[in-house]
Amino acid sequence: MRLAEGVRAQNGRLLLQAHEWQFRVRAPQVVFMAPVDHPIQNLFMIDPKAPDSQPQQLTFSELGVLSYDVSPDGSRIVYSELGDQRTAHLRLYDLRTNSTLTLLECRIAACTTPVWRPDGNMVAFERSELNLDTGAGPGAPRIWLVDVNTGIPRPLFADNQRLGYSPRWSPDGKLLASYDANVGGIVLFNFADNTERVIRTPQGEVGYFSADGRWLFFPKILQLAGTTRYVAHFVLVDVQSELLVQRDLTPDSDPNNDVELAWLPDSRRLIVTRRPPNITTMQGAQLHLLDLETGEATPLVTEPDYSNGQVAVSPDGDLLAFQRFALGQSGARPQIWLYDLTTGDLRLLANNATMPRWLP
Repeated sequence: MRLAEGVRAQNGRLLLQAHEWQFRVRAPQVVFMAPVDHPIQNLFMIDPKAPDSQPQQLTFSELGVLSYDVSPDGSRIVYSELGDQRTAHLRLYDLRTNSTLTLLECRIAACTTPVWRPDGNMVAFERSELNLDTGAGPGAPRIWLVDVNTGIPRPLFADNQRLGYSPRWSPDGKLLASYDANVGGIVLFNFADNTERVIRTPQGEVGYFSADGRWLFFPKILQLAGTTRYVAHFVLVDVQSELLVQRDLTPDSDPNNDVELAWLPDSRRLIVTRRPPNITTMQGAQLHLLDLETGEATPLVTEPDYSNGQVAVSPDGDLLAFQRFALGQSGARPQIWLYDLTTGDLRLLANNATMPRWLP
């Protein structure tokens, strides 16, 4: 990059001579947890463009990593680390310095499922009190927030009896979705005015927002007409509409069983993990590309001897990192694979691994 002589700054001062800088942009990496067949798992990172490279271990937890999330700018990873007496604490791994800091010490609770706010200044997470003094066992989870800059935590709701799990931020950080079983649905908390709206659903699952912030999905269970079969389909909610208008992503007559969804960055397409309607044999879930406007599903990875899931879409939307598991193979372990949406190329990234995420 070159800045020419004579450029004027905001304060009015002139640059007396030209300056040049050179820098290199890091290609997106894939982070995952491993080894799956060991009770203690840690975080690893691999370059998807270098198939022969060895994964780099990032964390060295003695008791194990439970869950994690990558910061929007790719500079840090927040993760939940198991502690003594079933406690779980929040740590920050800085990829710029390869150092680890404690974000939040949860001495009498388990703090898990951390999720970054899009601006990188706050993390939402689940907190479950362990009731170590009474021996009553872990309490129900509640949604908490922690300021990344100050380390100060607080509950999302002023009412300390409010429950919640599976926090999901909207792309602009103004909404936080979570599931509250007492309310019987997904609660949309608006930080602009501290108001709430509820999406009624008994399934207890919260999907993800589209990149444009308009849609949020969740699953529904229905019985196919004229049969005794039940299948799962997904529903889209227009969170920008006043009445939270819903639309079915798949017709009720469709016999396929939809397991997972993942948005592409254009907010017009999704990756659906779909199990075919074969009731005579056990087939694994396969990957399809679903067009939001037409409803057309294009098969991507369809090998019945494998089950696929945990899809993570690359920042540019051209690559999929996902977990595969070989069915009917003795000693099989989950693997992380890479699929190129442009070329259709499919290749192995990591063995004995799970929970892939992209590092921008």
